[in-house]
Amino acid sequence: MGQSRSGANSPWFAPSLAAVSAAYVVLPICSPAPGYAAERTVLCEEFTDQICGACTFAGPALSRLLDVYSDSFVFVQYQMSSEESTTWGDARAVFYDAQYTPIALFDGTSTVNGTVEDVEQQYTIYRTNHFLPLRAVPTNVTIDLSAEPVGGQTYRVSVLVGIETDGAAKTMRIVTVQVLDHWPASRPYHRNTFRQAAPMCDITLAPGESQVIQNDL
Repeated sequence: MGQSRSGANSPWFAPSLAAVSAAYVVLPICSPAPGYAAERTVLCEEFTDQICGACTFAGPALSRLLDVYSDSFVFVQYQMSSEESTTWGDARAVFYDAQYTPIALFDGTSTVNGTVEDVEQQYTIYRTNHFLPLRAVPTNVTIDLSAEPVGGQTYRVSVLVGIETDGAAKTMRIVTVQVLDHWPASRPYHRNTFRQAAPMCDITLAPGESQVIQNDL
């Protein structure tokens, strides 16, 4: 399984996808991301919608996790069954066989279906049973992320992916996505809502090697 590291407030992760691993690079809209240090980051992908009653417990719990662990937790939220849904989000739902909301997937492997009807309890479930165990998994993959404006609301994202000298060769799928926080505004717990993705890029690196991938978003 591909693994990853990140620095404070610089979310990314490399979960396993089919025969290759995937490095998610999440770029907040209108906000260049700083570079990374060597700390494990866990990715959560949540499928939600605006008419889902249980989502009113899942969303606030994940929002709190994002606030408390901003240096080691990255969150991408997909809006389903609404005018905010996207082709990409629909495809991710098919990939995970997510047939209803809410469903939260940590690192693409640890799944939480539905919620308990208590935000505090749900936060504890997410944190204790899913986030903390995955954050403890070691990694020898590093990523440095930078972004610069190229005009209007478009940024050029540069992703430097590397394998430490004591690591193992890996084939990784680099997935750069753009999210918009606190949107749509109709629900206060909507966080890092998916907006668009750059084309996927597969790379193979040996220990000590690195490669730069650039995309405009």
